[in-house]
Amino acid sequence: MKKKRLQYIDLARGFAILAIVYSHFTNQVSVVKPDLATSFGICFLSQFHVMLFFIIRGLVLANQGTIGQKGHILKRCKALLVPYVVFSVLNILYLAIDMAGKGSDRIVIEVERNLIHAVTLYGISVLWFLPALLLGEVWLVLIVKKIKQRYVPYLMVVLMTVICVVSPYFSVKETGCIWMSSMQMLILNYILVVLLRSLVALFYIWTGFVTADFFEKLYGNQKRIGTYAFILLGSGCFLFLFSATVELHYLDMGKGWFSILCSLCLSFGFLIAFMLLEKRDLSRLCYPGKDSLWIMCTHKDFGIPGWCVFVAEYTASASPRAKNYIFWFAAAATLFLIEFIICFVIRKSQAFLLLQKQIKYEYVDKTGMINP
Repeated sequence: MKKKRLQYIDLARGFAILAIVYSHFTNQVSVVKPDLATSFGICFLSQFHVMLFFIIRGLVLANQGTIGQKGHILKRCKALLVPYVVFSVLNILYLAIDMAGKGSDRIVIEVERNLIHAVTLYGISVLWFLPALLLGEVWLVLIVKKIKQRYVPYLMVVLMTVICVVSPYFSVKETGCIWMSSMQMLILNYILVVLLRSLVALFYIWTGFVTADFFEKLYGNQKRIGTYAFILLGSGCFLFLFSATVELHYLDMGKGWFSILCSLCLSFGFLIAFMLLEKRDLSRLCYPGKDSLWIMCTHKDFGIPGWCVFVAEYTASASPRAKNYIFWFAAAATLFLIEFIICFVIRKSQAFLLLQKQIKYEYVDKTGMINP
């Protein structure tokens, strides 16, 4: 089976997943090597990396024209919930085996906590992204079908304003003592956070959905593409000066509308910038974009960062003068090698493990994007 897709979409998606991998990996490395922490880079990348995924999904939906078609939601449930369940089970099994090997007496507590995360769709670690994306698409289908489109922009502005106001009250990091007073309150918090995340996802998916015509008209006009990319990226960098770190996992919206506008400018700026490369044959650089779903699900857990740090420290010890540079290079090389192997295995066993048919891709000049 062959499906067509745009090259610049995969390049942008690959850039987004690499930004996410860098942010998560740097956070985890900073725990064991505080001298290598780079909070500025993480803060900047947090403004757009996840949001760019949602926007791309909106563009893909608009180009596919599948919104409202019979069976669309069921197909998306299969595409996103099956990996969610599979990787949730694998995460819990790995956690139990790892803690048992270390002789920890908190196995039952941690397994129960992760089970609650999985069942409530709050998500274990990075897996929160899958239900947020799915529910955001469900909301979009309802909006397209049930609401007059001229009212939707106002609805979105009100929706995001409300979320910016109420989100601090639902963050366990900020108000943990309230929500952790009982198991029932904690589960309620998880459900409400899942709902609010899906509405944030809706906003960005809808933004990509309604700008698809703009991208179609812009396609191929190199002068206009360069101008728009420069203006949007410049505006995004300026707004970043007034923003703060955004963590959708914990429903931390940074500085509210400053962070939202910053994320929109940077996301669209990078997306348009990659259009400049559309006429070049860069299909070999598109693999992170095509495998972004699997990289998203595996890069942070299963002890992978720990192995990368171990290899990097061993490699860097051979050259003390350039230790930090060699450490980061070795860690990145190890991580990408592991992810390449994982993605290769998943592609080969996709039909069996994830109940999904393997798809062959070919790149085209203008139309035919597909889902992640």
